[in-house]
Amino acid sequence: MNKNFPKVLVIVAGIPAFLGKEFESRLAKIEEGRRRFVWAPLMNYRAYEPDYVEMLYSHFFSSWRELFFSKEHNGAVPPRFEGVITIYLDHDGGNAELLSGLFEVETLTMGIPVPEILKTSPLTPNKLKNAANKIVKNLRKAIRKCEEVLPVIAKEINSNDNRTPLLLPDRNYGIKEIRELTKNVSEAVREPDPYVAVRTAAKKFEKDHPRVAFDKSTRKHFINGKGVVFQSLGRDRHGAPSLSGNDHHESCLVRGRLRLGAAYDPRFHYDCVKSKGVLATDWQSCHSQNFALPKGRNHVNVAPNDHVR
Repeated sequence: MNKNFPKVLVIVAGIPAFLGKEFESRLAKIEEGRRRFVWAPLMNYRAYEPDYVEMLYSHFFSSWRELFFSKEHNGAVPPRFEGVITIYLDHDGGNAELLSGLFEVETLTMGIPVPEILKTSPLTPNKLKNAANKIVKNLRKAIRKCEEVLPVIAKEINSNDNRTPLLLPDRNYGIKEIRELTKNVSEAVREPDPYVAVRTAAKKFEKDHPRVAFDKSTRKHFINGKGVVFQSLGRDRHGAPSLSGNDHHESCLVRGRLRLGAAYDPRFHYDCVKSKGVLATDWQSCHSQNFALPKGRNHVNVAPNDHVR
């Protein structure tokens, strides 16, 4: 095993381009032999734009794929790997929702404030140095707090995968509901007890969307607003879906391995059936490609990344 393999991958968003050199020169101080950083300078200060967010995601994907899909690991979770964190500068009116749309489901996200000194002019070299120091100080604190939460999420989505709502697919279950859930879980990084915070978020979801017994079984499962029952199948995993095709998006592969920063069993999926009536024949899979339910089938397999088969 490579002793230099990072335990945590950290994505940093929103560093102004004019602070790039100052920031980069300080990264070695917080790598601490356990972290690898992915970042890109924000050219249009104070605003996140689609091109920037997508570029940052591509940088993240390349770095993550290099770790997970090396010849040594070939898609398996590397032994030292603990998770992926996204830390972003919370710029005023900065369109942070663009970041959450791409990063919040698969990584553990946390915002940190923009130093007040950057809101004054002129920005002298001394001010830039102080601002970079302030960002790095806040970044270090945020990372350490997130690193306390990652093991809690990992335990929830692996030891409790058949019951937790944290693995429900956001498009096929309900984007609004799952995004609210992931946002609530992300708030765990600000709580003194991350275990209580994560469980509280999961319980709140279950209270708002009660699990139901189905087909005379005593086991309960989540059901969405369209009456589709998401049956978790215990140890019946029968193989992970192949996502190697060139037509898949980067997020298809990432979300097929990560949820809220932690790695989960890629074989996990839901056996979806209709609580009443007939199951829909037309479905949207992981990158919105169409999936037609074969004739005679009354169930469909849906993975946490929305891959339908």
